[in-house]
Amino acid sequence: MQLFPNSSAGQQPLEWSQAFQPTTTTRFTDPYNANILDSQARIKSEPNTNGVYIKPESNTNSSIYSSLYVPSTGLDFPSLNFQNDPLQQISGRLLFLCFPSNSQLSSRNLELKKYLSPDNIKHFLEHFSSFQGHFPLIHMPTFRIVDAHDGLLLGMICIGAVYSDRITPAQVRDLMDLAKVVIEGNSKLYAKISREFNRENGYSNEGFGANVSDVEEITAIFMMHVLATWHGNPFQREKARRQFPLIVALAKQAGLTQPLGSLSPLHQPNIENINLSSFDWNAWVQQEKRSRLMFCIFLVDAAMVIYFNIEPLLDTLDIRLPLPADDAAWDAVNSSECADALGLNGPIVARNRNLEGSRRPKQPEMHSALRALLHNIYDLQPGTTNLYSKFILVHALHIHLWTAQRQLSQEPNQLNNNGLQFPSSGTSTPVGQNDWVMRAIDATGSGVSSANTSGRATPVEATGQSTQSHQLLKVVNHAFDKWKKAWDEDMAHQYPPNSQSLRRFGFCRDGVHFYWLAKYLLQKNHALDWNMAPDHRFSQVIHLLTSVKSWVVSDSARRGEELGSVSEIDKDYGVTDLTLDMAQLFKPINKQHDSPVLGIHTNGA
Repeated sequence: MQLFPNSSAGQQPLEWSQAFQPTTTTRFTDPYNANILDSQARIKSEPNTNGVYIKPESNTNSSIYSSLYVPSTGLDFPSLNFQNDPLQQISGRLLFLCFPSNSQLSSRNLELKKYLSPDNIKHFLEHFSSFQGHFPLIHMPTFRIVDAHDGLLLGMICIGAVYSDRITPAQVRDLMDLAKVVIEGNSKLYAKISREFNRENGYSNEGFGANVSDVEEITAIFMMHVLATWHGNPFQREKARRQFPLIVALAKQAGLTQPLGSLSPLHQPNIENINLSSFDWNAWVQQEKRSRLMFCIFLVDAAMVIYFNIEPLLDTLDIRLPLPADDAAWDAVNSSECADALGLNGPIVARNRNLEGSRRPKQPEMHSALRALLHNIYDLQPGTTNLYSKFILVHALHIHLWTAQRQLSQEPNQLNNNGLQFPSSGTSTPVGQNDWVMRAIDATGSGVSSANTSGRATPVEATGQSTQSHQLLKVVNHAFDKWKKAWDEDMAHQYPPNSQSLRRFGFCRDGVHFYWLAKYLLQKNHALDWNMAPDHRFSQVIHLLTSVKSWVVSDSARRGEELGSVSEIDKDYGVTDLTLDMAQLFKPINKQHDSPVLGIHTNGA
């Protein structure tokens, strides 16, 4: 089947085997030290009180690349002073990685080569903060570009290029193609998962993902998927959709769905007696980075469901991680500031350091919070979740909504609860033992009225379906209302109207649009066609997100709330042209107003 009718003449359609064909060439990896992917990089040193980064005792990459840059390589930089110019060092590493000395460069690659100059690398990395503001995946206070995995740097450069005026969106897509081949071709983890996936032998017991380089490698692969999905042309996007099961397999094989027992105690389940003496900032940062990568992969899985009509690959109740920590803790530049933001030094200190978060040492685990929302007698305690956590939870509810509606449409008389796993109505469930849980006002399980005050009722009608079918959608509808109640209560305290603090910014802090999207889909006759092609579904959902803006305006304006980043999606994004520009979806930062987003430290590397 020809996937893309607008493609150039002679272009071959993408086959499943082609999408997962493991690389056979070793031209990218031959010059490398064999231990490059297995190196145990320590967490980067924290800054001193003057904000100056302390240089590590050793550079973990220096020995790997010491033999690469000699005058006989034939590259364009025969004589470099790497010690005094770390950006030149990074440029040399990436040029050698992408354009080996024995490779024949096409005119296209010669054009792309200039984008890996030291000045362009600095420029693109600094623009990466626009994406970071929407999805804070990189721990900026400890991130040092000279120590980062080369594939991760390539991914960040490509994302930063999206927001640059030095390169066109079409050239960014060309750079993406090059970087994707290089990143995947040099990844032992990707090659291993690809082989096992294609042979359908299941996955071996050999684990990975416990060290820093593994996590950065998976992050790089994930970034290229994000770019292909939200910035790609139809061919790139289709290939990314077919490839996504490999990324989920990588996450599972790396153990990202649960906290590592050897890392932060604050991320472990059933933690009691949390105190400052047991707080290890380095361990906390490493686990929080793993958790945030997993949540970003989960959000892409949810996006595959919501935007592209593709069955979810992750079970929402299998992700047993605390939801993301407050922004103030994540952005803290040292151990003391992080402990303050987490409330380890008392509530008064936490309030002064952490203006907009929950000020809790630990967010609720995702699976437990979701069970509370789906439960008929439990509710989220006000002030116990931050906005990013609620963004994740509303997407998890969308997966349950999609699964329920699809099952009802396909098997109205044979309801199948696989994948939903709604909790029982008993009062002995462990969910009720958490300090962030309270009993809901409606303990009968009969459902509550919409938590908003807009007057837009969204009843779920049985319309000939079985009582069990009606109850299933009623549970989901009730869960969305409980989510909205928590959103409204916390917005009033975490982002009070007319506050002098810096404004709310970023997709991940703007979940209310997805509440209204769910309310639209829950109305009679508004469920979308299950046989709709992925890109057609994508255009429809993007249109719906921009359409529900009027509901958000009427609901939020009365309380003085800002409209958020989802309201800023370009009206033409994904509608008039299916060759996408991600800067129209995740809008760039206006540095005059959105200064809380931390940038990459490139001066002196």
